[in-house]
Amino acid sequence: MSGSITFDGCNILAMSQRELTSLRGRHIAYVPQSAAASFNPAHPLLEQVIETSQIYRVMSVAEV
Repeated sequence: MSGSITFDGCNILAMSQRELTSLRGRHIAYVPQSAAASFNPAHPLLEQVIETSQIYRVMSVAEV
């Protein structure tokens, strides 16, 4: 099997785990299309919406 997945001119399949980690959240993210599959009703919605921005330090809680 062969092929490539290119993002911003780089082959993602050839990247190290460290390089992939630096892309995730800041440049590439999963955006679920079904709210039922996306959000956990046991947790406040606001926390779930801002979680990724906090984890990857894209924005502060105040900015979000």
